Amino acid sequence: MTTRKKAQKSYRKAADASKKFVEKSRSRGGASGKLIDGGLKGGKSLAKAVGVASTKVIAKTTQFIGLEEYRTELEKALDEAVRVIAVQEARIARLEDELSKRD
Repeated sequence: MTTRKKAQKSYRKAADASKKFVEKSRSRGGASGKLIDGGLKGGKSLAKAVGVASTKVIAKTTQFIGLEEYRTELEKALDEAVRVIAVQEARIARLEDELSKRD
């Protein structure tokens, strides 16, 4: 068994044990159940808030950087470079043809 698979197996075991503990504590009720419920609710709302914030940050960063404009400029430059290369290849072929006719 590879190290990665061993680590995954250990993580799954720990996650399962943790889930069982949480469910057992919640089912008992009382202060520990309320504490766990509050922690789960807080964790879910935190994850949701982080997701919304990160989406906004990515959108603003993309807009700020101007990736779309940058991409179109790169495509234009690439098209121009391909045209220049094609012209140079045609000139080289013509010169080689002239040199072969001289010999």
